[in-house]
Amino acid sequence: MNKTTFYKRLAKAGLTKNNGDIKSGYDWVINELAEGRRVRGSYSGRGRFTSYIATDYNNACKVVKALGLEGEFGNDAARGGKIGDYVALTKKDLTKIDFLVKELREAAERRAAEIAAARAEAAEKAEKYAKFCEEGYAAVMARKDEVKAYLNGRHVVSKSDCHEIAHQLLHILNNDGVKKAIREIASEIK
Repeated sequence: MNKTTFYKRLAKAGLTKNNGDIKSGYDWVINELAEGRRVRGSYSGRGRFTSYIATDYNNACKVVKALGLEGEFGNDAARGGKIGDYVALTKKDLTKIDFLVKELREAAERRAAEIAAARAEAAEKAEKYAKFCEEGYAAVMARKDEVKAYLNGRHVVSKSDCHEIAHQLLHILNNDGVKKAIREIASEIK
């Protein structure tokens, strides 16, 4: 089975979104099946409030049927209970969708790279903001006497006061470092 046939069959069965991506409940199931693992239901809750959730099992059944694969349906529980129901792909089925295994691995690698890049970018932004706050703190402390004169005996400083001092008096951008410095100066006035 080629890639286009695979996605057409999934779309025909209603397992894809409008943009062609696989719906969220089915992508995990397809990945598990493609890796050769068994998909089964699960239990939720504790004690007498326990309930059996067959969503993954049902999704796996839908995927196997939609793709026209044989599948291996069985029950490996000792006494044949519900939790033993499983769906797996046969070796013949796995060879039909071997392209999918490669594609899923590549997609996972791309996603991991995107996440790593996003984390690095976030860390860089946080570092820049911390440096920006340190510079603001230093700028306020360098002109401590002007700020003290402007506060003129006030002990409580609001956010608007910090903003006003930063922009009008010191001509710098307001940030957490500026607020911290102004509040320290205000506490010294007492």
